[in-house]
Parts: sequence; structure tokens; C-alpha cells
Amino acid sequence: MNRREQYIKAQVASVAEVYGERYGQTLQLDDGLRFIVIPRFSLPRQWGMKTTPILIWFPPEYPDVAPNGFYLSKNCLGPHIFSRNVYGKSPDLSSLGWNWFCAHTTWSPGADPNAEDNLWTFLEIVRMSLTIREF
Repeated sequence: MNRREQYIKAQVASVAEVYGERYGQTLQLDDGLRFIVIPRFSLPRQWGMKTTPILIWFPPEYPDVAPNGFYLSKNCLGPHIFSRNVYGKSPDLSSLGWNWFCAHTTWSPGADPNAEDNLWTFLEIVRMSLTIREF
């Protein structure tokens, strides 16, 4: 198992323990380890919806390079959401019902999959990004 595969599988398993049990759902990890879908991710009140599915696309260089954004259901409307206008190597998934949300961060993964910057770190970035006051 290569480093990318090891990190993604370990981090998704860790996240699934919380998001799977808490919401009674199964996280979806792409067989090619390209992305993960969390079917119900809690949204702050200003979004007008309680939850939305989110998709996190892992860049080919993951874990050394952080995801440069994430995807929300096309039903979510708000600041920093783009349809057909993604950044970097993130694919355009608008035809599949996803809009891209721009979120960037500094990133320094640790020697262990669950240390330092990891999927949990990125989910915190997602949560902070969704609480912006630009509505």
C-alpha cells in the first residue's frame, strides 16, 4: 500500500467513526481513492438548510497537498460557491449536481496518517468556511 492510499484509508476510517455513527449514514469513498462523500454534513443556520452532502476531492499529491476546496450540493447557494469554475486540479462536477466551494489552507501532514494536518483538519476548514459572514 502506498503512502497516499494508507493516509486516505486511515483518515476516512477515522472520520467515518464519527460522521457515520452520528448521522446513521455511510461515507462513500471512491474505489480509486479520488474523493469522499459525506451524505449529511451540518450547515450553519444562515444557509437555510440543516444539512447538505459534501464531496472532498483528494489531489493526486495527497497527503502532501491539501484539497483546494470542496463540493456542496447544487441546492446550496451562497458566497464562494462556483458552478463550472473550479481552481487548480479540482474537476468540474457541476453536471453531477455539485458546485465547488473555494477554500485554501496551509498544510503540513505528519509522519502518521492521523497526526498533524489530515482529513479532520480539512473538515474543520470546511466548517469554518461555511460560517463566513458574507450572506
